[in-house]
Amino acid sequence: MKKKLWLMGICICLLILIFAKNIYKQLNQDKESVTMGPQQETVLDDKGGITVKEALRLLGYLGVMNEQTGEELITEKEEEYFNYNDGRTTLTEVCNELSIQENDVTKKLSFDLPGGADSKVMTEKEFLNLYESILAALPKDKKPVTETTMFILGKQTNQGTGSEDVIVTDQGHFIYTDAKSYEDLYTNGILNPINKNTGDNTVETSDDEPGILFQPENYIDCKVMAYVSGNKLVYVKDILNEQTTLHNVWITSGENSTVTAFVNDITRDFTTRYKLSKEIKGQIGDLVIEDKEIVKISIKPDKINGKVLVANQDYIEIEGYGKVDLDDNYKIYKIYDELSMEVTNSILVGYTATDFVVADGKISAALIKESIKAKNIRVLIKTDNFEDIYHNKVQLTATKDFTVTAGI
Repeated sequence: MKKKLWLMGICICLLILIFAKNIYKQLNQDKESVTMGPQQETVLDDKGGITVKEALRLLGYLGVMNEQTGEELITEKEEEYFNYNDGRTTLTEVCNELSIQENDVTKKLSFDLPGGADSKVMTEKEFLNLYESILAALPKDKKPVTETTMFILGKQTNQGTGSEDVIVTDQGHFIYTDAKSYEDLYTNGILNPINKNTGDNTVETSDDEPGILFQPENYIDCKVMAYVSGNKLVYVKDILNEQTTLHNVWITSGENSTVTAFVNDITRDFTTRYKLSKEIKGQIGDLVIEDKEIVKISIKPDKINGKVLVANQDYIEIEGYGKVDLDDNYKIYKIYDELSMEVTNSILVGYTATDFVVADGKISAALIKESIKAKNIRVLIKTDNFEDIYHNKVQLTATKDFTVTAGI
């Protein structure tokens, strides 16, 4: 009996020693963790951090990061993500290149870029805040990236070989290669508030979805707010729940609940919210769209025709009608052979081959209905380098006999 008690005592002592050892080991690990905390690698929620590649893409539109510079920076950086040190360095370079003051940018920031730890990863929201602050510090006439609203109609289809990714909108055509959508980070076009955190090396956590590659099919018949640079889409900020009016489109046909229209060089079928009261065919009109449905159609049936005497960017002078101002959304359509939109200098002076659609005293659209069969060609010959219309001497040559008549 004594032997059993003795063995039990030994076992209890061993258990106490093992337990004490484990506690001591855990305390040392915690102490080491606290000591090494500031030197540890950045904790990254990969849906929050902006990549170096994406940061350089956006900076490229500011004209301060060329392709070679970007490739060198990507090669030099081992990290995939853009950190606060990168942000501070970039800000200095951008301000020097664009001749703006750093303070004019940093005072608009919603986070502490100057005071953040070098290795702290910059979130997408923080970088976009920095990006917008840089744009806000630039004079209006010197902004390489501008904000616009556009109604997305579809993708360009007649691109041919070597074509780029192009979307067709009510504001024109835009190349969208590598463009992204950050709509989840915005509300009504305003960047969502940045959550403040106290950790030197942690990325903020939120329910915001990361920026995704722009896919045109997800935005057909949507009005969006976006940043553009020339004819390039930089990124989509937000989808707007607003009505859109497509002005002066060529309505090919309309029947029941379907309207087929030619808009900015593409043909689209639209659904109407209510059935049409009568059939539409070959008319100019305005389409009001809400929630991807046509809610209103304004047909412009009135036309005038006559010899064109003068055609410029402000008005067209037509024989028998005088000078008629152009609508702000004036369009030119070639409606014979293959339907197409034409440039503003397609109206030839001296001919009657064009019908003009008028509304509210202005020309809404020009419809070129036949090709020109020119017998007499009127030209204005300018001097060298197009400096003047008056000449000291005019000398003409031709391969066949011709007649020059002056004063007509």
